[in-house]
Amino acid sequence: GELLEFNDLAKLAKDLLVLLGKIRGRSPDAQFEAKAAPILHERLQLPVEIAGNRDFWTWFTFVAAEGDFAHIVERRFKQGDKSGFLSDCVNFGIVSHAQLYEGLFARLWWRGQSFYDSNLDDPYGIARRGYVDLWRSHLMRQNYGASKTMARALIEFLYPEEEQISGHDSLLIRELPKKICAQNSVTAFELLTLEECKDVLNDLAEIILADGGDE
Repeated sequence: GELLEFNDLAKLAKDLLVLLGKIRGRSPDAQFEAKAAPILHERLQLPVEIAGNRDFWTWFTFVAAEGDFAHIVERRFKQGDKSGFLSDCVNFGIVSHAQLYEGLFARLWWRGQSFYDSNLDDPYGIARRGYVDLWRSHLMRQNYGASKTMARALIEFLYPEEEQISGHDSLLIRELPKKICAQNSVTAFELLTLEECKDVLNDLAEIILADGGDE
């Protein structure tokens, strides 16, 4: 294919490291990923066939910018104890059994890509919302029948405010994605509008809150 050229990856790595160091307050990991996803997506300008290639992300993490991106992964996932123990290598995207999106940078890029809309004042408005586990476990791991509309409705339903990453009922965050998957067996989400998807979410949320999350 065409030769890809990247503009100053060393500066991108430095900017992400600076961002990581500036994060303060509640849920710093979620804050970082919400802020970093738009930056990474905008600066890389990748074709989707490259973004879906594990070898590219391995090169990007360990080789590009003289390995500085690997330092970002280390700092993002380092444990709080003095040993400096790193969490599973899946976060580097190098474990063969893991999904592509398990690697930090592939996940951040796809988060920026998923609901990008150049017609909006903030094309990354949806990408800036939501906790890490929502994106990793409930959006990327589950596809809700490949319904992008339902996925967007879920984010807006759970995180209605701009740049909101926390604060919603934990029971709903835990149980609502399960109910959506079950509901998808009898409802064609891909045929629904955004507002109709939100109506489905409202109905399911009422059921969850009424029974306390019990099956």
